[in-house]
Amino acid sequence: MKMLQRSFLLAWILSISATAWCQQPDYSDELPRIPPTSPDQALATFEVAEGFEIQLIASEPLLASPVAIEWDASGGLFVCEMRGYSEDRDDGLSRIARLTDANGDGVYDTRTDFAVGLFWPTALFPYDGGLFVADAPNLWYFKDNDGDGHADVKQHVLSGFGTSN
Repeated sequence: MKMLQRSFLLAWILSISATAWCQQPDYSDELPRIPPTSPDQALATFEVAEGFEIQLIASEPLLASPVAIEWDASGGLFVCEMRGYSEDRDDGLSRIARLTDANGDGVYDTRTDFAVGLFWPTALFPYDGGLFVADAPNLWYFKDNDGDGHADVKQHVLSGFGTSN
């Protein structure tokens, strides 16, 4: 019995030692840091076909981590911001911003947080003065009834969408 206990103890020590020995060192601090690209620098990297042009209509700090956009009937731009991806699915950091062009120059310059507390929103669809938002596993319908720019209706439409890749 003692031999079996010693064998088990030896096997356990060897497996722990092998696991510790096989761990790779963390080199992340030695990697070069790439500075952020300015909006003008990013625009210069696009190849635009003859007869077309590209124009910056919104950028940071007005929005962050955009994954989808949609325009509403009045020209407002809804931006789906997935701010928590992929750290913690349950953090509720993601949101839907609504951008407007207050001075009519074609560049969005004001924002309201239309819907907040979302998890992984990935798709938008304007409908009937509101907005459908896919935030797996759910599909929500948001609507601003009082005109303050913030959704005061949050209606659960359906659920069952997958949450993994």
